[in-house]
Amino acid sequence: MVLFDKIGLILFHFAWQAAAIAVITGLILYVLKGANSRVRYTLCCFSLLLMVTLPICFTFTNLIKDPNSFEGSTIKQLTPVDAKEVFSNGVLIATSFRTGQIQISSYEELVYYINRYFPLISIIWMLGVVLTACYRIYGFSKVRSLICQAQRVEESYWAEKIKELMRKIGLKQKITFLQSQGINTPAVIGFLKPVLLVPVSFFTGAESKCIEAIILHELAHIKRYDYLVNIIQLIIETVGFFHPAVWWISNRIRIERENCCDDFAVEILGDKLIYAKSLVQLEEIRQNTSLITAANGSSLSYRVSRLLRKKSNIFDSMFFNFAAPFIVTIFIIASFGFVITNSNNGKLLSNLFKNVSNSKLDDYLIAYFPFNGNANDESVFKQKTYMHNVVLCEDRYGRKNRACDFNGKNSYIDTDKKNVLNYTESITISCWVFPRRAKNWESWICKDGPKWASEWRMGFGENKNTEWGFTVCNLIAGRNNWADYWITNSEIQLNKWTHVAVSADQDKNIVSVYMNGNKVGVLRDLRKFEKSESSVRIGFQTDDNVYFDGKIDDIRIYKHVLSDEEVREVFEMD
Repeated sequence: MVLFDKIGLILFHFAWQAAAIAVITGLILYVLKGANSRVRYTLCCFSLLLMVTLPICFTFTNLIKDPNSFEGSTIKQLTPVDAKEVFSNGVLIATSFRTGQIQISSYEELVYYINRYFPLISIIWMLGVVLTACYRIYGFSKVRSLICQAQRVEESYWAEKIKELMRKIGLKQKITFLQSQGINTPAVIGFLKPVLLVPVSFFTGAESKCIEAIILHELAHIKRYDYLVNIIQLIIETVGFFHPAVWWISNRIRIERENCCDDFAVEILGDKLIYAKSLVQLEEIRQNTSLITAANGSSLSYRVSRLLRKKSNIFDSMFFNFAAPFIVTIFIIASFGFVITNSNNGKLLSNLFKNVSNSKLDDYLIAYFPFNGNANDESVFKQKTYMHNVVLCEDRYGRKNRACDFNGKNSYIDTDKKNVLNYTESITISCWVFPRRAKNWESWICKDGPKWASEWRMGFGENKNTEWGFTVCNLIAGRNNWADYWITNSEIQLNKWTHVAVSADQDKNIVSVYMNGNKVGVLRDLRKFEKSESSVRIGFQTDDNVYFDGKIDDIRIYKHVLSDEEVREVFEMD
């Protein structure tokens, strides 16, 4: 899946960079609307090439600078702060790490939520490339069949005339001159061994000077290796088939290419009127394949008006050169914004790709303790629980027997071992607490680890109620290592109900902490959970043998990273 993540990341950068390049190119084209066609053609070719190379270079340059910067949705690990060794009877038994808060930018959030679907996006993109390539191959086979069915030109006058024109323009390639019934206008096919294909009625349907002008145009395509550039265009169009900016730039290249060949033919002929007349005598309908480089490759009226320097030129208008790509860019940005803004941090995307995730909160719920007259788990898993000296009490609404009261001495609730909470992926824990005291390391809910230390716990920290949050413990090098994710600027008040929630995101390696539905902190360097077939305890944690003194209600544990909006939704639940 790492390869798909890299491809998805390149496509992500390609989407916005190609749009930006199109806008800049359109603006420059407008400024250069009176410039030489070769200058405009070169600019468009450079822009199209830049669209493909820039995202790849951008991605791999950053990858070389920081190999961890593009590891899917993971935010770079930072060095923990405030490391502290823990001793027991003079023996070093553990190390505790205090982590600081961080700010995650909107860009990182955007990349993260799109990042979750990079593999799916990559697969869809690959499928689109394959289908587009098949279409191109089919078109190529049709072109080859035209060549196979064509006949050599037996008209000695025009065969000699073509050789004379080739000498005149300095073209030394060997060219095959064929007539075909399958085309309406002259065209050039190939670049190593080019073929000049003309309609059967070509020599009888136009004046001699006009025929010479059109042949000069086609010879210009061969001299400039336009067919090779056209092949490269088709490859880029295949790769970037989904992006309107690619098609817009590619179309501009074809327009400017025809302008270049028109200017070349006029320069050799020395007569604009003759050449304009030759264009009028051609069919306006282009052969239905872009693998043929034909003389009528763009709007006939535009080409004639350009040659005669008329001002009614829609292709050099402000709209076509600047507004069009600008609108494309706004559309792409608005699409991204709509998805992210309306997704509730991924909710809409989850609906679109239900095989990846599901937006219903209940689908993620792996434990639910509402304490409605008992301590039962009312999730679909119905885990067994055991109450030890716990008394049912009034909840935050004053309803009797709807919360649990813990005496701070010997009361707690246990679950069965080998339960569904033996889970090592991302989780969100939510509950209501009513503390009567704030004792150091007083836990509201915890999951026992493989040894005596908790796998994770949620509750007060080292400095009573001024510090609260989440702790993860790992067994490293033979001893326990705690990582503490504490909030120090959002004090839990005593003798008052407070809603607390913690999301532990194992993909982004961060912990988000919420109080009364609002995010109050984001902390870095989340440690991986260690799988342990141990019980979940409410109101007690084994590590420091500390019992909770107060009330707890409505515990919910989700096997999912809830968004800010979803945490708010849980807070507002009855």
